[in-house]
Amino acid sequence: MIGVGKIKQYSNVLDKPLSKGKQEVSLSAFAFLFSELVQYNQTQVDNIAELERRLEDAGYAVGARVLELLCHRDKGNRRETRLLGILSFVHSTVWKVLFGKVADSLEKGTEHEDEYMISEKELLVNRFISIPKDMGTFNCGAFVAGIVRGVLDGAGFPAVVTAHFVPVEGQQRPRTTILIKFAEEVLRREASELETTFSHVSLPPSILSPSFLSSPSQCFAGLLPPLNQTSDSVPPLYSFLHGYSVRDERERRRMNKGGGAASGGGLGGGGSGPTAAAAAAAAQKQKALLQRVETDIANIVDNFSSLVNVSRVNDPPVRNSQEAFMMEMRAARMVQAADSLLKLVSELKQTAIFSGFASLNDHVEQRIVEFNQQAEKTDQMLARIGEEAAASLKELESHYYSSALRTSENLQP
Repeated sequence: MIGVGKIKQYSNVLDKPLSKGKQEVSLSAFAFLFSELVQYNQTQVDNIAELERRLEDAGYAVGARVLELLCHRDKGNRRETRLLGILSFVHSTVWKVLFGKVADSLEKGTEHEDEYMISEKELLVNRFISIPKDMGTFNCGAFVAGIVRGVLDGAGFPAVVTAHFVPVEGQQRPRTTILIKFAEEVLRREASELETTFSHVSLPPSILSPSFLSSPSQCFAGLLPPLNQTSDSVPPLYSFLHGYSVRDERERRRMNKGGGAASGGGLGGGGSGPTAAAAAAAAQKQKALLQRVETDIANIVDNFSSLVNVSRVNDPPVRNSQEAFMMEMRAARMVQAADSLLKLVSELKQTAIFSGFASLNDHVEQRIVEFNQQAEKTDQMLARIGEEAAASLKELESHYYSSALRTSENLQP
C-alpha cells in the first residue's frame, strides 16, 4: 500500500500559489513571433509614426500583465510609491524578468527634471532587425517602450515613454535608449511626499535632559564635527562629500588635459562619457553641497546654544512673550536646518544611484587595497615569527639533548 501524504486543500482556485514555471523561452521562437507582429502591423499603417504607435500599444498590454504577474508572484513586495523606487524596479526587476539581465544604465536627463533614461547597448527586439533605408529612423524598441509605459501606468506613475537610437563611438550599431518623461502630477506628488517626510523632525530625548541643557556644547559632541576639522577622523558625510569633490576635480583636470571627452549621445546628455563641462559642473555641485553641510550644521549648533541659553534649567522656561518668540524662532531655524540636511542626504542618494555608486565603489576598492597591504604585512610578520620560533626551538632542543641531566637519565637502568 502506497502512503499518500496530506494534500493542502484550497477553497478557491485563486488561492493557489502562482507557479513561476519555465523562466526562459526560445529566442528563435520569440524572434519569429515578433517579426510577424511587426510585419502584420506594417501592412495596417501608412507611416512610421503610426507603426511605432501600434507596437507601443501592443507592448503596453504586455507591461500591464507583467506588473500584475510580478505583484501576484512576489506577494512580499511592497507597492512602490516613490519615483526612484519605481525606476529601480523597472531597471532591475522588470528588465531581468523580460531579458534575463539588468538594464545597462539608468540615467537622469540633464535638460529636464522630469526625464529619465534606460539605455541598452543591444536591445533584444532590435538584435535581428534590419531596417530598410526607406523606413528612416524606425525603432522596434517602441514595443519595449510600451512595456515600460504599461508598468509605470499600472503602478500609478503615468509617463510618456519613447524609444530612440543613440550613436556610440566605436560601435557599428547604436544603442537604444528608452526615454521616460513623467507627468506633472507625478512630480507634484513626489515633492509633496518629500515635504511630508521632512516635516517630522524630532530631537533625541537625551538632548532635552537637564545635564545636556546645562552644557549645550556637549549636546552635539561626537555627532556634529567642528567646522575646521581636518584630522583623519572626519565623519562619513564629510569624507564622502570631500572624496566626491576630489574625484570630480581630478576628472575635470584629466578631461581638460586630454583635450576632450567621448561624444555625447544627444538624448538628454546620455553620451558614452562625461564632457569637460559636465565634470566641471559636477565639481561645482559638490562644492555647493559641502557649503550646505557646513552652513546647516553651524545653524543647528548656534540656534540650539541660543535656545538653551534662553531656556533656564531651574527657572521657568518662558518668562515673557519676547523670550517665547525667540525660542520659537530659534526652534524653527533648527528645524529648517535639519530639513536641509535631510534633503541633502536624499540628493546624495539620488546622485549615487544615477552615477552607479562610482564614489562608493572607489572608496571600497581603496579600502580593499589597504586591507590587502595589511594582510601582506601580517603574513610577513607571521613568517618572521615562525622562523624565529623554529630557530629558538632548534636551539632549545640541541641544548636539552646535550644537557647533563638528559645524559644521566639515559644511563639509569
